[in-house]
Amino acid sequence: MYRILIVEDDKLFREQLAQLMAAKLPGSEIVAAADVQEALEFVREARKSGRPFLAAVVDLMLPQIHGSNPELDYAVESEIFRMHGTLIFRITAFDSDAEVREYFDKARMRTSPRVLPVSKTEIGFSKRLIAEIKRDRVARQMAELFAVPTGRVERRGSATLALAALMSDISLFWSDFDEKDREPIREYFDVQEEPDGGVMVRMGGREGSHSIAET
Repeated sequence: MYRILIVEDDKLFREQLAQLMAAKLPGSEIVAAADVQEALEFVREARKSGRPFLAAVVDLMLPQIHGSNPELDYAVESEIFRMHGTLIFRITAFDSDAEVREYFDKARMRTSPRVLPVSKTEIGFSKRLIAEIKRDRVARQMAELFAVPTGRVERRGSATLALAALMSDISLFWSDFDEKDREPIREYFDVQEEPDGGVMVRMGGREGSHSIAET
């Protein structure tokens, strides 16, 4: 199970986004916060428990506590950075605001930590969030399983279960990937699109078969 954090003060929008992600990202755990203090508690607990978030969707304008006025917030983002590797989406409906535009410009120039600014006014913005999370999840699983130069799977805990989870995700998410996303997957897996719309994933891509390294 992988975890997604949503930080959004608008109750209706927060609930809609949580429901959408739960439906489109099978096997995910959605954690939702309404203000900065609540979000900080969730992030600190995630670090303490060793259960980091795969991705975080964080509104740019947030109240410090419930009922206070929303303002441009950096505290939640800074705390998430300490988890290392979490993909952060900063969302806003105020992308015409000068301070917000300045933040977006700076965020777009950064490569690490990974922050993607997204406007709520962008058509299909929620679909973009979900597609990015799917791509990031599969890329991480690939990096962890195929980190050995020989192409063999390095055993970390139950590698067989991890491999099965990766193949399931590839099958589920394949239609969301473009050719650039699919290329590295085909290096390790034979992926066939079935006439009924299903996707069959098998070990053994262009690099040949890959065995699990028992260590």
